[in-house]
Amino acid sequence: MSTKIRNSRIELLRIISMFLIVYDHIIIFTNWNLTNDYVRDTILEIPTIGGKLGVNIFFLITGYFLIKKNNYRFNGTIKIILTTLFYSWIGVLISYLFKLPGISWKLNFQGIFPIEFGSYWFITVYVFLMLIYPYINKLVINLTQIQYFFLLILGFVCLFIWSCFFSNKVSGISEGSTLLTGVYVYLLGGYIRLHNKTKDLYKKNIINLTIFFLSLILMIVSIFLINILQVHGFLRYGLHKYMKFIDGDSPLQLIASMAIFIYTIDKPSFENKFINIIASTSLAVYILDTNISFRHYMYDFVIQAQKLQFSNYIYLYCLIVSIFIFLIFITIELIRQLVMRKTEDNLSIKISNYLLRIISKLYQFLIKKINK
Repeated sequence: MSTKIRNSRIELLRIISMFLIVYDHIIIFTNWNLTNDYVRDTILEIPTIGGKLGVNIFFLITGYFLIKKNNYRFNGTIKIILTTLFYSWIGVLISYLFKLPGISWKLNFQGIFPIEFGSYWFITVYVFLMLIYPYINKLVINLTQIQYFFLLILGFVCLFIWSCFFSNKVSGISEGSTLLTGVYVYLLGGYIRLHNKTKDLYKKNIINLTIFFLSLILMIVSIFLINILQVHGFLRYGLHKYMKFIDGDSPLQLIASMAIFIYTIDKPSFENKFINIIASTSLAVYILDTNISFRHYMYDFVIQAQKLQFSNYIYLYCLIVSIFIFLIFITIELIRQLVMRKTEDNLSIKISNYLLRIISKLYQFLIKKINK
């Protein structure tokens, strides 16, 4: 548990974002029985909006805090990798010892090398972003505000408008879950840090809240309309097709996350140790919740939300289960931090120092070669 002072208003937003992601996963990972009740289905699917909303907020926070830094954060990045490997390998071990259903040698192999295979796509993107952000910062920090803004406009059109509305594969993204969108949202967070200077906060807050709720309403309407079109045969049914305008390449998701993020950072700062400690578990909660080795068993055989699909209590059940999962995973990570903190700190420092020495030697070697 880090003793580093953090702004608790941002850390609270981080906690809320992770809870939205956990709630989203209950809907996404449950094998629901398909129905023609588009009203009930729409209400059930609305929580999935929180998934990519939370992911975008995480990248916005990262860009906001790192855009002015040019030094590598090897120590922090290595800690993320070590945490990922710890939980991923534990998952593989559990699935092997208890012979969990739905597990194959291929999944276990991916669990052994989770970063390389993208078993947790968000972690893979986040780690790679941590390796390249100093170069990104050097490229954009000297841009004028107009140049930076124009760069964001071009990225918005390519990665969100073309991809979402026209299914343009030239943009090179798959539903927004890629390094490209991660870098873009990082740059957006950086822009907010450098150029968010409006003085009339009251008017600005009203505008951002209006934009957020309007984007939210449009996403809900999109789910409803797609379900209606599928039920009446105007649109061919497809798994999770209702997510067309709420996935990672959705401009509505990006706009909503940006609006609520700006609204949050404009609020007065405060420090709360409890909030900061809980926020430090966020990435671990994500890894546990999406663990490929026992995710299938957890959702299909333990939670079994599909059995209550036609009950009036299904929405309350999903909410309570999300809270329960969230609290359990937070507790597990806090215990891990308490037991392994010193070992992890020492190991991450040794590895980061070793990598820095290698990079320094490689850099000097290249300089000599170039000068020749």
